[in-house]
Amino acid sequence: ERHGVLERTVNPSGRGAIYELTEMGVALRNVLDAMGQWGAHWLEIEPRHMDPAYVLWATLKLIDVDRIPAHTTVVRFELRDRPGAGYWLILRRPQPELCLRPSGYAEDIVCRTDSTTLIDLHLKRLGYPAAIRDGRVDLIGPRSLTRQFRSWFRTSPFAEFIPATSQPGARSAADPIDPDAIRHGELPR
Repeated sequence: ERHGVLERTVNPSGRGAIYELTEMGVALRNVLDAMGQWGAHWLEIEPRHMDPAYVLWATLKLIDVDRIPAHTTVVRFELRDRPGAGYWLILRRPQPELCLRPSGYAEDIVCRTDSTTLIDLHLKRLGYPAAIRDGRVDLIGPRSLTRQFRSWFRTSPFAEFIPATSQPGARSAADPIDPDAIRHGELPR
């Protein structure tokens, strides 16, 4: 803000602020995209990235505002890795919000999941049908909303730059290879 890269305005709800890129900030988009691609390829997800508030903030940034319901819709997240904590996504146009306290709105959907599952969904390591089928995501609410839920969120724009070794079940360069398995013609998986 101080250098003219973004502008901050008070959120119309009166809570928080909305940050928007200025013309100078937009000119940096290619640089930031290149840095994001580099980071997705070369950096690992660290424990601090697993913090539920951080993961839900990232989820907030992946909301497709053109696909959310026209009316305000509230999703409460019950995260299995943070029992007792509450997180609410207030889905509305033009700017959805993440709240760490009840918002005062009625809850339309409760989503029971964990931070790892949300990260796996963001990075295309897991699809919503599999997450729901495997019990990693439980959606409670009107069927008309729960059926649409997955369409409200995009995946990370950097997901395609994550190396295959970062995918679940894939070997990483640090995994030991059993020399006997190679001698017997078995390839490591």
